[in-house]
Amino acid sequence: MHALRIIANLRVTDVDAAKSFYTDYLGLSTEEFNLGWVARYTSPDTGANVQLVTRDATAPEDSVMSVHTDDVDGAYEQARRLGYEVASRVRCKWPSGGGSFSLVMVAGGSDSFGVVWL
Repeated sequence: MHALRIIANLRVTDVDAAKSFYTDYLGLSTEEFNLGWVARYTSPDTGANVQLVTRDATAPEDSVMSVHTDDVDGAYEQARRLGYEVASRVRCKWPSGGGSFSLVMVAGGSDSFGVVWL
């Protein structure tokens, strides 16, 4: 898989309530998107960013990171070939050709959950 960008997903109970800490204090003042349950904030100066996630109702677990790739279908097939537990099939196919899938990653002896998307 060719990872273009990896973003940490931080679990919060309320995106709007948490927003001020990340935007005002940490300087991640550019809101790239906000869907209510997930929002991404980025520093206009450094490009540092974070995603705040409450609960993804379409996923079996909350993700700890989002991985952007230029070939979500290829990444999905590679994960399956390597024997990784794929928690959801490719979904969210967009007109641009993008999509996403979820997989369970074992890192450091514990299970974590990530979303790979284009």
